[in-house]
Amino acid sequence: MKKGTGIKQFVIARRCFQVFFLLLFVSILTPAGERLADILPARFFLRSSPLMVIRISIGIKAIASGAGFAFIILLLTMVFGRFFCGWVCPMGTVIDCAGALKKKRKVFTDRVTGWISSVKFYILGLLILLAAFSVQTRGAGDPMVIMARVISLYIIPAVSMLSGAAQNYFTQSWLPLLLFVLICCASAVIPRSWCRVLCPLGALYALMSRFALLERVATDCSDCKVCPETCRMGAIKDEGNYVKSECVLCMDCVYSCPRHDVKFAWHHFWGNDK
Repeated sequence: MKKGTGIKQFVIARRCFQVFFLLLFVSILTPAGERLADILPARFFLRSSPLMVIRISIGIKAIASGAGFAFIILLLTMVFGRFFCGWVCPMGTVIDCAGALKKKRKVFTDRVTGWISSVKFYILGLLILLAAFSVQTRGAGDPMVIMARVISLYIIPAVSMLSGAAQNYFTQSWLPLLLFVLICCASAVIPRSWCRVLCPLGALYALMSRFALLERVATDCSDCKVCPETCRMGAIKDEGNYVKSECVLCMDCVYSCPRHDVKFAWHHFWGNDK
């Protein structure tokens, strides 16, 4: 991928993918989505979550349905990195919208960033441990489950009520909605705070993306600090270095670099593509 100049092609492409998958996710949860049930059932997105598949497989002590597709997602993560977090995840799209409200981003020291980024790995470990002891967590912490609950339990019924299609609006608990609101509010203060600190699915992708073949390359970094201030994940460190497992391929740094010295290229091959 070449250095960024002119139109932000990769950023535009990312946003298009984000909007497409968010609308697709919402549509298959609506009553109209029943028409797509045979082709693309609502459980498709949930079963595409490797975290959900792993937790179910451990709990039932057998390979859960959807394991094949989840395995493909993990393989793609080992090639491209955390593409799912930055380009596909519906929660990530909503969080990016919330984060866009704050123009100036807080930049933590590398030590603090490393500490807060490690929290999600402990959460991932705890959820897997609970699954091993057959403790029912009902998809707790999985962003796909959180989004599905918010859309199906609150957004769709509220829209139906306001449009007159439904006369009663009722849900058993406001906890999922409260969690969703807190995540959005936190992301409005610190962009992608959920992804950086708490998301267990993001932690799983982070572990796999350490082997990713697609890498960020800063060929002649002047350490101007623009990229660390731009990075929504706090993945970029001093002198152009970055933490590959925290990068969600947002591509902002490619275009924010004043010297246009940043690009993404394949591991071990970027030296011949300057």
